[in-house]
Amino acid sequence: ARDRYAEQTTAQEADWAIQNARVVEQCCRMNASNNGYFARDESMAANVKWILDHSPPETKIVLWAHNGHVNRMARCMGSHLAKMYGKEMVVLGFATASGEYTALGNGSLGTHPLAVPPVDSLEWYLHATGAPRLIVDVRNPPEHDAAGSWLGDTVLLRSIGAMAMEEQFQEVPVSAFYDAIIYVDKTTAARQLKK
Repeated sequence: ARDRYAEQTTAQEADWAIQNARVVEQCCRMNASNNGYFARDESMAANVKWILDHSPPETKIVLWAHNGHVNRMARCMGSHLAKMYGKEMVVLGFATASGEYTALGNGSLGTHPLAVPPVDSLEWYLHATGAPRLIVDVRNPPEHDAAGSWLGDTVLLRSIGAMAMEEQFQEVPVSAFYDAIIYVDKTTAARQLKK
């Protein structure tokens, strides 16, 4: 009934109304799924595609999300987008060595300390450079260069999100999941806007 709706409003308003209804359906599908995380990621990728499909030709987009969503691991949002956009897409991961983050813990939103990076983690190596901020291109690490070959293997990378976590690092194949890592040596927790 899209054309009928468009006649009563505009084509753009009808398309957005249908898309908003689609998001409600996606939420229901996610909540009914045995693994809502992956259903959510598939929906997020579909919504990004919808936005680009309904934008002027040659439109570019910057999408900011958790490392766990943007990466190219199978079934994550980044893997779905990579199938759609291939080399047109660049995936940036974020890393930090110290500071605080805002997350839910003990039933309320609060500030939590970042764990010290373990030896041989990505953050440990990046902190050792002494640089306060840097971007590391992790595509195609050299196989026979000790300085960069470790990026081709799995390495511990911090993964925190909306929930406070004691175990903050997991093994990640950095160069398979990301094109570059944006590193900020010390970060501060997000601050809530005043109402």
